[in-house]
Amino acid sequence: MARSAPRPGRRFLVAGIGALTLAGLALRLIGIDQSLFGDEIFTYAIVKPGFGHVFSGIHAYERNPPLFFFLAAAAAKLGDPTVWTRMPSLLLGTATIPLTYLIGVRTVGRGAAFLGAALLAASPFAIFYSTEARAYASLTFFVLLSLLALLRALESDGVRWWVLFWAASTAAVYTHYTAVLPLGAEAAWALYAYPARRRRLLIAGVAVALAYVPWLPSLAAQNHPLIGTPLSAESFLGALVRTLAGHPLSFPPERAFYGTPALILLGVSGAAIVGGVLVAAFKSGVRGVRIAPAQLPLVAIALVVPLALLAYSLHGTNLVSPRNLSSALPAACLLLAAVLLSMNRPLAWVAIVTLFVALGIGTAKILGPDWRRPDFKDAAHWVDREAGPGDPVVEVPSYLAFGVTFFLSGFAIQHSTPLADDIALNYRRPHERFAIVRFGVASRTVQPLPSPQAWISGAQRGRVFVIGAVPKTLRLPISYVLPRPPGGVRRFRLVAERTFSGLYSVKVLVYAPVLTR
Repeated sequence: MARSAPRPGRRFLVAGIGALTLAGLALRLIGIDQSLFGDEIFTYAIVKPGFGHVFSGIHAYERNPPLFFFLAAAAAKLGDPTVWTRMPSLLLGTATIPLTYLIGVRTVGRGAAFLGAALLAASPFAIFYSTEARAYASLTFFVLLSLLALLRALESDGVRWWVLFWAASTAAVYTHYTAVLPLGAEAAWALYAYPARRRRLLIAGVAVALAYVPWLPSLAAQNHPLIGTPLSAESFLGALVRTLAGHPLSFPPERAFYGTPALILLGVSGAAIVGGVLVAAFKSGVRGVRIAPAQLPLVAIALVVPLALLAYSLHGTNLVSPRNLSSALPAACLLLAAVLLSMNRPLAWVAIVTLFVALGIGTAKILGPDWRRPDFKDAAHWVDREAGPGDPVVEVPSYLAFGVTFFLSGFAIQHSTPLADDIALNYRRPHERFAIVRFGVASRTVQPLPSPQAWISGAQRGRVFVIGAVPKTLRLPISYVLPRPPGGVRRFRLVAERTFSGLYSVKVLVYAPVLTR
């Protein structure tokens, strides 16, 4: 029997989700060539030597499973590894947009599915991690693919959907350890809601566990300490806010990132949503406002991920961070879309319009000069052009700025970490490089102190280049300055200075010795 032609409304939605996916890809492509920053440097160090180095690199630097690193290593073979290591995140992060729509069709309806996918496409948070050479966009994709396959398997009991559910779930747990939280949430819902499918679900779960067994020795060998900020009500709520509608690295999110105009818009949208929910509750009674059964897997994921991380953090290292909440974002977008479309129409339009305008402001900021990753690449290329073959270059890696709060004067810096190479990996030619060896601290001002040999060499060669990142958008409780020459203006003078924008201002200072008669 021939299939009936798709209805015009459905064709419109299909065309719309295609256009929305292309728009999401375009937004993500804008930031794809930003400089590698933070933990991305670990990814680069692991995948740059090739596939044979992935396992040893993970054991040396990481507390993560290997799948993303193999994907990044494959992508790095295709071009500049400082760009191509982000391709898995770009492609899978973009593919999450139509995947969110497909899940939404089965849980919240076509209209809310489209709106939820649009929220994800415009999310500053999702855009950031779709251009991050880390596993979070890939994790979200595999978790969503697992949920879609599970929904189809529960509906049809088709073998191919159970196989896809197993494959996607296995890929998710091989991508990031936090995958067990959303996968566990969706499995618990399925066990409760579909008793006739419990046997198939348990078989699939055992198959995932068996597929994970080969990784257990490597998991046991990963003894690197977990690092987290202190847990508080403010940090927990801030992580939720940054995940839903902010920049993952803004401190505090509501003041530093959006600014007053966008905050007002977000406030108006939030007030309209609360008002719409209250109106619905007043009309139907509190008992009349219920969650549809089809939406329960979304509710399970959206609640279990943050609450499970919170429960763990109360008794261990705080793992409630925006990046660890990323797998719950699509479910939250779909639930928010369902709430918006269930509201009184005038309030719904006010909430939707103000919300998207605010997200647009956030997206423009995250792609703009002040909130991009630090521009090590252009700064390093400027040094390539200006520095002579023998001119010493003093480098101040950005990770030091995070640690200065805890460092005391004379504290020795460990140079073995790949984070020390965030500037160096962008050079196009070799330089006489000098690393930071200790800090000087005076009146809550921290100054990195390089080896004296850098200034001795500069006095002989004629110039010293100092390059490093100074926190600008990110706030620290103490001030932080780049190294200054010993003897000040009596021995060296500043002859050139360049500043490159970003979360950190990357500065290049050029000093020349003062000639004496």
